[in-house]
Amino acid sequence: MEAIASKLVAQLIQEFCEKAPGDSTVKSEINLKKQWAFDFPPAFRFSNTTGPDPVKLMDDELETVSYACDYLIQAITSFAEQARAVIGARRNQHIPVYRLSNDILAIIFEEAKECSTNWLRPLATKVPLNVAHVSAQWRSVALHTPRLWTILDAMNAHIAPIFLDRSRHALLHIDLASSDYIEFSDDEDTENPRLRLPVPRDKAERAYRRELARFSDFIQPLLPHMDRWGTLSLEGFEESELGRFTHTPAPNLTTLYLRRHLGTQTPSDITLFNGHTPRLRLLELYGFGLPLKSSIYTNLTSLFLEDIDFEDSTTRDLAQIFIACPLLEEIVLQAIRLHEFHSDASLCVPLRHLEWLALREMAVPVVHELLTFIAVPPSLQLHVSLDGDDKSLIDIIPPNNMALPNIRAMDWLYFEFHSHAEKHFMMKGGMLEDGKWLLDLCLFYTSSPDDLIANLAEGLPMLCLGSLKSLAFKLVADAEEISAGLLKPLNFLKLVSNCPNLTSITLSGADPRLLELLTFNLPMALCPQLQELRLQDMEVSSHALIELAESRTTKFFQTAQPPADKIHFSSIEMLNCPGVDPSTQAALRNLLPRVHIHEPNSRITPEQYGSLEA
Repeated sequence: MEAIASKLVAQLIQEFCEKAPGDSTVKSEINLKKQWAFDFPPAFRFSNTTGPDPVKLMDDELETVSYACDYLIQAITSFAEQARAVIGARRNQHIPVYRLSNDILAIIFEEAKECSTNWLRPLATKVPLNVAHVSAQWRSVALHTPRLWTILDAMNAHIAPIFLDRSRHALLHIDLASSDYIEFSDDEDTENPRLRLPVPRDKAERAYRRELARFSDFIQPLLPHMDRWGTLSLEGFEESELGRFTHTPAPNLTTLYLRRHLGTQTPSDITLFNGHTPRLRLLELYGFGLPLKSSIYTNLTSLFLEDIDFEDSTTRDLAQIFIACPLLEEIVLQAIRLHEFHSDASLCVPLRHLEWLALREMAVPVVHELLTFIAVPPSLQLHVSLDGDDKSLIDIIPPNNMALPNIRAMDWLYFEFHSHAEKHFMMKGGMLEDGKWLLDLCLFYTSSPDDLIANLAEGLPMLCLGSLKSLAFKLVADAEEISAGLLKPLNFLKLVSNCPNLTSITLSGADPRLLELLTFNLPMALCPQLQELRLQDMEVSSHALIELAESRTTKFFQTAQPPADKIHFSSIEMLNCPGVDPSTQAALRNLLPRVHIHEPNSRITPEQYGSLEA
């Protein structure tokens, strides 16, 4: 019967398809739910319909016909499904996404797997399980791409054996950490909050807490595969459990992230991975430290240490780590406690590949000593955030230090004071050509801002900023402090006297007497190459402002070198500067090519500072 059905059903459907309407419009008008009256020939009769009981024979005939109909319906349905699948596969071959090679699909799937929202999604909607249910081709690609199955986390812990099997010999990425540190997903628009996609964190957080409570059950299936561990991220673990499960070497581990939430802790005495992690490059320890003499601090390219009290260690021990990791590109030290070594000047640790150095919430003498003995490239981005009370710049940054060429390379500098509840001072500098910042200094203070500015101004000339071209000063404070003028003439004189190449100055909330200092008068002429001046929130004197402009557009041309056609004062911008009346504006426009008065309710935005806050 199968042979007959296969032959006749295929012939029937093929013949019908060949004679079916070719126009899709006609097909759509055919009502398939209608009971059609087909003009069939007279019903056939079985050959043997006579006998002692003809009624029974006819009942058998009816039963046979019903069986044959059901059988043929199944045969037609089965054939139609196969035909549709074959035609659908041929159709998919002409769709762009299905014309992609399996290798390209695998790359796309891997990018989707690495998306932060994928980590947060429920298992059924998570790569690779979701893509494996789209089509036969996608399933084949997913099942034959081991790197798609390498992430072992709290969401898939209960099916870890499946992932371990399908990942084959690929390196594993083990992640048992909270989602609190994921600020935005890869699918979100960080510029426009209205376009952000919701991030479902609740299921991921519940899974994390569940697996953390049974940490031994989570980690146990992974222990036989420790030679495949590529990344290990653990948060909230018990120190005793960590030591119990990580005593075997991890020869392929490249990234280690460990975080505990118990505040500042002393280093642990456990030895992770039997001291054998030859490929480890990224090490992040938060609230969980290992002794600085541990062999784990070897050949690293990124080092992050936070909330660790190295009570028995000195800066020299940290220097030995830097020596053991000459290819370091990132160093972040926050709330790290150690002692000064008072090293001699001969100690020099070259870190020629260092791109980012952040030192936060540390003792000022320790920071000073660290910056003294390292040698870094001119492109280094240095971030320092400390308690700045009674501190000068030279207490933090070594003066005339040849080891910090990035500071000497700066040609713009931006100061900002915040005198509200959390008082802090910011100094940011970099290069105008590429907009890249090279120094980001943040000092928190409780003393008088005048004292802090005086200390900073005292130390700034020691930093060798002769190449500085742009200087900006901004005060974020209440109206009374702004009207009083925070930047005093003596401090301003100290700031700019060693910067002869300044071409742009921006002053916000400064003492109006600074305009007298900027008036070009020999023999003491500050900023001879000044081209533009921006003033904001200052009680300026019309007379002083006009005198400044006159001195730099007439007297300047008679005395300055190089020629006046190459260097000239040409621009003034002002915002919220009482005292600048229409007659003053007219006088300035007669002297300068560009005079711009901002609207009272506007602000000089970061963009209007040019590259000063790039």
